[in-house]
Amino acid sequence: MGGKGVKRARRADSGDGCPRTGIRHYAAHDLHSLQELFREYWSSLGLSGDFQQFSEELRSLPRPYTPPSGCLLLASRGGQTVGCMALRAITADKAEAKRLFVRAPCRGLGIGKALLGRIIDEACEAGYRQLFADTLPHMKSALSLYAQTGFVQVTPYSRRPTPGAIYLELDLSKHKRSG
Repeated sequence: MGGKGVKRARRADSGDGCPRTGIRHYAAHDLHSLQELFREYWSSLGLSGDFQQFSEELRSLPRPYTPPSGCLLLASRGGQTVGCMALRAITADKAEAKRLFVRAPCRGLGIGKALLGRIIDEACEAGYRQLFADTLPHMKSALSLYAQTGFVQVTPYSRRPTPGAIYLELDLSKHKRSG
């Protein structure tokens, strides 16, 4: 899925000499950084490691997000890994966007939008027709970003829905690639 090159986030450079943000595919040497980002993400939600078998997911990384059916993207800024997002298969034509996270000091710079745009492109390239996501009601920025991107609210798509979660879907047949 996708090339190995670094693509730049659109709004990541303010023109004031601040470093640009690069979005790239996960590589084996990124495991520690990826685990740190996932832990920070989970901690920010206030959830236990037992919830949704997160501790097991952390131990088994990079699975279930490996090609050809999935991918992991990392955002870097100034030599530091500052964000991530993942994609995994649900069925042959349906995928789920997971773990969209940007560290607090880097929020508001367009990094989340760039990660989501790349995940959508990766899903299209892999041949998925529908992309699903879920988020919690208090995650207003994520909800806004998903809505701006064309996601619509749907009934839960998972076998074990998270109580209170908002489930979203994007029809990829109507999506135009971002880059």
